[in-house]
Amino acid sequence: MGEGNASGKGKRRAAAVLAGLLVLVLPACSRGGIEEPSPAEVALGQRLNDYHEQLKRDGFQGVVEIRRDGERLLSEAYGMADTAASRRNAVDTPFRVGALTEQVTALAVLALQADRRLQVADPVCRYLPGCPPAWQAITVKDLLLHTSGLPDYLALGAEEQAELDARRLSHLAFVGHLQGKPVERPPGRWQRSGTDYVVLGALIEYLTSKPYGEHVTATILRGLGMNDTAADWERTNPATRATGHVGDRAADPVPLTRYADRALVTTAADLGRWNAFLLTGLPPGAPVEARVRLVDEHSGPATGEGDTRQGHGALFRGLAGWAEVHAMGAVAGFEAFSGVRTKAGVSVVVLTNATSPTNATSPTAQASPSSAAGSYGTKAAEMGVRLLAIASPS
Repeated sequence: MGEGNASGKGKRRAAAVLAGLLVLVLPACSRGGIEEPSPAEVALGQRLNDYHEQLKRDGFQGVVEIRRDGERLLSEAYGMADTAASRRNAVDTPFRVGALTEQVTALAVLALQADRRLQVADPVCRYLPGCPPAWQAITVKDLLLHTSGLPDYLALGAEEQAELDARRLSHLAFVGHLQGKPVERPPGRWQRSGTDYVVLGALIEYLTSKPYGEHVTATILRGLGMNDTAADWERTNPATRATGHVGDRAADPVPLTRYADRALVTTAADLGRWNAFLLTGLPPGAPVEARVRLVDEHSGPATGEGDTRQGHGALFRGLAGWAEVHAMGAVAGFEAFSGVRTKAGVSVVVLTNATSPTNATSPTAQASPSSAAGSYGTKAAEMGVRLLAIASPS
């Protein structure tokens, strides 16, 4: 569960074992040997251990991973991956992550800009065939920031969604269908719509002549070492992936989940690699210019919640530059949170495959913060925000 080796300077990290939980602590100055953890490191280990024990008592179902400065502080699986099969979650179990997919899609689009294949300030109709007149004012940036005014395809009736799902349309074909729907408002005002990122997926397909999943896998995921991440639920192994649960039963199948707003299936470790990329720009060869635009030029609209802004599939918090970035999502029976606190070098991932039937999240949840409680409205996100605070130096 932990990694015992330290930096290239030969330092070794002291490990504190608390009630069976291995917590790696940050290194003190040493001369090649192992030093006792500082009081602050011991206190951090105790806080994480207390939280771990509380999750077990609460019957939490999922995986939690926490890293600081690249070192793993906690990587733990809880509860059942598939209750009916009596199969437990493991730290490498793949989960659906819903709208958290949007960050990866945004990076793919920004990488196309870095390659001079598009400009986000341009009208999307410059790059897509068959645009109706009502779409002419919408820019690629409007799609990235959810300011397009396009209606959310998830508001389509259940019968229409089921019919479209059965046709297994490409992004381009699906967008062709959506182009016949009226826009809700002129572009410029923030309103989350899954349609925005489906259109971005179509843009990727049109410019690369490759299916969305194939392009993102080859140009983003593999380059970041996210080898256990897939862009198609149906191509993952039912014997190893998590099953979504609502209460004590398996969640009903969800239509239209193969698109660029919520397609990804991934593991906590792979999301940890994504967060490391956000924090450091590494590994070498990754789309660094696109990453800079993703995190430093998000320029998203304010949420009305203090210093929080939306953009590029995430929430950015912090007045003096972005101090934290949070991404989250939900698909029936699943919730996900992935976040970083930049100055502390902290990464937190929370994945769960169990939601309450009395507090079920929307199948497409991209939660917004609550000014009253600092809450995002999902259990995974509330846990993630709390753990970012716990794992950061006081």
